Amino acid sequence: MHQFLALRDISGPISNRQESLFTGERQAYTFEGKSMAVGAFLVVRGYGVYRHSPGTASCFGVLFALIALCATGTVADAGVQGRLAPPNSHVSSAPESTSSNTSARTVDVRGEGDAHAPPDTMFVSIQVEMNCRREDECFKLISARADEIAAVEKAKLGPGAEISTGSIGVNPIFGAASPAATPTPAAEVWKFTENVKATADSIELIGALIDAGIAAGASDSVGSGFDFAGAPPPSYAFGTVRSRGRAVVPAPRQSPHPPWPMVILPVETEAKTADEAVKRGSEKAERVRRVLADKLGGHGTVTMDHYMIDKIPPQNYAYRPPPPQQQVQRGFSASITVEVETREPEKLASIAEASAAAGATRINQVRYSLSDQSAARKDAIEHACADAQQKAESAAHSLGVKLGKISKINVDTMVQGDNRPGFALAGSVATRAEFVRQSVPHLPANVHASVSVTYLLE
Repeated sequence: MHQFLALRDISGPISNRQESLFTGERQAYTFEGKSMAVGAFLVVRGYGVYRHSPGTASCFGVLFALIALCATGTVADAGVQGRLAPPNSHVSSAPESTSSNTSARTVDVRGEGDAHAPPDTMFVSIQVEMNCRREDECFKLISARADEIAAVEKAKLGPGAEISTGSIGVNPIFGAASPAATPTPAAEVWKFTENVKATADSIELIGALIDAGIAAGASDSVGSGFDFAGAPPPSYAFGTVRSRGRAVVPAPRQSPHPPWPMVILPVETEAKTADEAVKRGSEKAERVRRVLADKLGGHGTVTMDHYMIDKIPPQNYAYRPPPPQQQVQRGFSASITVEVETREPEKLASIAEASAAAGATRINQVRYSLSDQSAARKDAIEHACADAQQKAESAAHSLGVKLGKISKINVDTMVQGDNRPGFALAGSVATRAEFVRQSVPHLPANVHASVSVTYLLE
């Protein structure tokens, strides 16, 4: 860094200030990022450093010093820069030291570790429930039953077991004022329907056919119009016909056959069985067909269009939900839990049988864990720290740096036991024995550790 030297006071004739300006060897200065050579060296006494360089005065040196002072107001010497001090203030001639606060380089890693051990502690949650007519009676009876179950379990397991009871919960029971009447199911009904189709050669006969069919047993007229399908196919061929001999023969012009008027009359019959409905319906439809055929004579045809057999609900049947029943309070239900902790997991069958005999309702849950977790926790933390160390070394090696000291570390551990679902105590001894067999621990107790480590990088 080259030097910027500013004048403290250059008022007055230069000749009267013998220590203000001297000429020296040719120096190179940097001003506003540009390098320039100046043939004079300016010594400052007051604002910057104090230095004598013998030589002759140079007006160019004074001019450059003034330009530097006005443009930057900066004093620099030996690579150290600072603002000009006010008049009559002291500025040390020694360079001022500066320092920059740079943040340390770190790497954060997370390690995971597990340790396993066979469970030696069993926790059993026993549910007790009962119904009572009065609320105070519920509190009294269920508390006595819970104490009885706790005493029985204590006698089975000995003084090493820890048994406690939870809080009592009592809730009202509501029910209908009177049992709802069960509706009598309606009898099944089968319906036979046959559509009889009558086609006439004249529309004047259609009205008489409808009257005669309904009088004979038809229920209604569901369709009428012209029957194009039943009439002979119309012929529209006309024009010319070319023979093999290429002689042109005129073709006779033919008019299409007119459509035939028709009417469809349904015949319906209901019965308790499908067989009865078909028999009765067929007889009625046959009677309607004979009446229509006699009415037409030789001026039309009578056929069966199609038929259906359906099972239908009774006439005017519609589902109506039963009216809401008035709810009245019928008593109270009470519940409480008895918690058992023992170092003898093999006695689960004895606990279940004693609880059932004392009036317990069910086993809510069976949980297995460790009585002393310190050894497994220590192993899990060691594995997690080793995992974190390996990850940090791999990261540092990949980045081409070295690991330094540990700046911060956080450790979390968690014990994961084997939880088995509960089972009802009602039933036979064999049923409870099967539930007990399924509730033995299937997995070892697991202690999981997680560490977060911050390393400094060198």
